[in-house]
Amino acid sequence: MHTSKNVYISSGMSNWTELDRAINILNNAPKLIPMQCSSEYPCQPNRVGLNVIQEMMKRYNLPVGFSDHTLGFAAGISAVALGCVVVEKHFTFSKLMYGSDAANSMEPEEFEKFCFALKEAAIMRDSEIDKDDLSKYVHMKKIFEKSIVTSQNIKKGEILCNDNIAFKKPGDGISASFFKDVIGKKTNKDLMKNEKISWEDLI
Repeated sequence: MHTSKNVYISSGMSNWTELDRAINILNNAPKLIPMQCSSEYPCQPNRVGLNVIQEMMKRYNLPVGFSDHTLGFAAGISAVALGCVVVEKHFTFSKLMYGSDAANSMEPEEFEKFCFALKEAAIMRDSEIDKDDLSKYVHMKKIFEKSIVTSQNIKKGEILCNDNIAFKKPGDGISASFFKDVIGKKTNKDLMKNEKISWEDLI
C-alpha cells in the first residue's frame, strides 16, 4: 500500500534534463516514484511513451509509475506489464459533470473494471512459471495430444509407413512426435483400422 510518504513526480511536460533536476532535488524522499505522463487530453496511443517507462527504470533505479491520460485500458495495463507500481487515472462520477477533465475520465463502473484489469496484469507480471514443469497439463496433454494409430487394417509382419498410419486423439499411446521411430517397423500381430499402436506391437 502506498502512503502519504510517497513522493510522485509527474513527467508530463518535462524533458530529461528537467526530470533529472527534480529527481536530484527530491532524492532524499522516503519513497520517490517518477511517473511517466503525456499531458494531452485525451492522450492518443502513439503519444503514451511506454519506452520512457523503461528508460526511467534504468536511469533512476527507482520504482516507476504511470499517469494515464488515455481513454481506454490498454495503456495502463501495458504500463503495469512493463513494471509500473502505480497507475494514476482520472475519475469522475459522470462524464457530463463540469470541468475539463470530466469528459476524459472514467466513471465508477468502468474505473472498477480498470482497477481489476490492472491487478490481474500485475499478478501475471509477477507470477513466473517454469516452462518445463508440465505437471498442471498432464490431463490436458492426454486429451488433446495425438497418438499413432493405424489408418487401415494391417497384417502381421507388415511394415509401417506414411500410408498405413495416422495421428488421432487421445494422446495416451505412442506420441505422434515419435512417428519417425515407428516408420519402418514391422508389426508382430494383425491390427485393425484406427487401432492404437503400442511399442509391444512392433518388432
